[in-house]
Amino acid sequence: MGKLNKYLICAALTAAIASCNSNPGWELSGRISDTDADSTALPLLLEGQNKLGGWYIIDTLDVNSDGRFTVSGEKPAYPEIYRLTYGPKSVYFPIDSVESLEFATSARNFDRNYTLTGSQAAIAMATADSLINTFIATNSVAALDTANAFKRRLADIVLADPAGIVAYYIVNKTINGTPLLNTSDKRDLRIIGAVANAFSERRPSDPRCRMMSDRYLTNIKHNTTARDTILAEEIGMIDIELPNATGTKVKLSDIADKNKVVVLNFTSYTQDFSAPLNIELRKIYDRYHSQGLEIYQVGLDQAAQSDNFEWRQSARNLPWTTVYNGTLSEYVTSYNVPTVPAIFVISGGTIVSRPANVEQLNSTLSKLMGQ
Repeated sequence: MGKLNKYLICAALTAAIASCNSNPGWELSGRISDTDADSTALPLLLEGQNKLGGWYIIDTLDVNSDGRFTVSGEKPAYPEIYRLTYGPKSVYFPIDSVESLEFATSARNFDRNYTLTGSQAAIAMATADSLINTFIATNSVAALDTANAFKRRLADIVLADPAGIVAYYIVNKTINGTPLLNTSDKRDLRIIGAVANAFSERRPSDPRCRMMSDRYLTNIKHNTTARDTILAEEIGMIDIELPNATGTKVKLSDIADKNKVVVLNFTSYTQDFSAPLNIELRKIYDRYHSQGLEIYQVGLDQAAQSDNFEWRQSARNLPWTTVYNGTLSEYVTSYNVPTVPAIFVISGGTIVSRPANVEQLNSTLSKLMGQ
């Protein structure tokens, strides 16, 4: 790996790259096959992203005769995005902490048929770029506005970690100068809002947080009309119909009609917060169920819908209504769920509260249930 000079070190403060540093950091090991067949003998560049979204060269990397190379750097203060550039082709990778990534590709298909492993974020970013590359190879940029299925798959990746660097990467991605997500499209704007809200809640000190919030708020004001406000007030509870652990579809409206109060909870059983949250919900359920309380819990675990065994096993052990979504659908965007867990309280077919935590939920239920 080449050495950084003092000028580049100053220019790359946000990247915090240091090839000769004893502090714990990250490392990427890679191999480019058939470099000997590439007569252009192009240099391999490591590039960082500046605050305006542009790219600058951090280092020119040494590639061995067998196509192998290594690059490393310090642990960043905040998650960062870097890219490897080979001629006109670039591959992007995220660094969140102290981690070791592995990259493999060929000179001919540098930014297409590659593998990137070593962290969940790296795999997610590679998956997102693969989806994007496949779409662009068979569609025009203009087709983005009607590519609902394609955007739902990207939205799945965003929902898996809306406060993560990959979510930020996706919602700010441009293709030939055209934004991947259109701020004039309400569904796209909801996805942007989910990331902006998640950054505000979980990464308030991240420099990207203010930019994301400003972008979302500016566009939500521009796209919100008086008619939108009236419709929002009239909708009240937005109905949900999803399968339970036995595969039977259950409507939220049916549960709301049969019970005095319903706690709607979007959650993920595979996350660390799940077990402690369900313990608290069980206490609430045991206290108020006989008085007309029901819980309608939507599992958003990112497993294929045909392979949700883990979710079904967990759901069967819970006494309340549990249904499975497993994707960023219209329900998640309609309820503007930026991150899980998310809790709503429904009474009389209307959302009366959105508690931020169990304490607020207990307070709300105490008033509604007359205790």
